[in-house]
Amino acid sequence: MIALLYILNLTGTLGTIFSSVTFTMPV
Repeated sequence: MIALLYILNLTGTLGTIFSSVTFTMPV
């Protein structure tokens, strides 16, 4: 249960970073 929450939190953080990087960098 803790691992699942940790994975969800990690993917959420990575998703935010990835989206911000994609928004900053023109593809």
